Amino acid sequence: MSTTEVKTPTSLSRSRLGAFSPPQRVLRPDLESKVRVVIRVRPFLPVEIEAAKGKPKSCLTITKANGHLEREDTLLIKDMKTSRNESYKLDWCYGQEDDVCQIFSREVDPILPGLFRGCNATVFAYGATGSGKTYTMQGTKERPGLMPLAMSSIITMAENTESIVEISYYEVYMDRCYDLLEPKNKEIPVLEDSEGRVQLRGLAQVV
Repeated sequence: MSTTEVKTPTSLSRSRLGAFSPPQRVLRPDLESKVRVVIRVRPFLPVEIEAAKGKPKSCLTITKANGHLEREDTLLIKDMKTSRNESYKLDWCYGQEDDVCQIFSREVDPILPGLFRGCNATVFAYGATGSGKTYTMQGTKERPGLMPLAMSSIITMAENTESIVEISYYEVYMDRCYDLLEPKNKEIPVLEDSEGRVQLRGLAQVV
């Protein structure tokens, strides 16, 4: 999990505990809801294509919203092997042909300016092993994921507004929190201050 704290020239205060407080608010004023749930259908892996003798068949069907009566996309899962038949409504469905840059432009980039108005934003990926979470968030050197794309935009905005950007990078695994900016990924304590806000004491920050 990558976390960014933006400090404008007029707001340079720190937490009373001297620790970092993770994001607690989400801002995207053009939407009725402050939370969006989207899905990305990853392409078939080479091993899956080989197992299907070059002709893999998807068990997913995406129906896009018509923009009038329907404002949500519909994802239908129909797997003949397991008899699984389920349907879900989502704010947006990204197909195998959609790349990470499209997801960034529509889902992430619009909420970044709010960081410079004192608001927080959170983007996270959830899914089973092999579903493409790491690729979507981190990407590769040739095709950066949501995290490096967001950081590039945030740094550019900071330079244009003469703001200060402090970056932390940590992982929550099996109820334990690890600082990924430290060489040995040291575990850091998770505390609460007197107002009930979560604090990560000792979390490294890079300016």
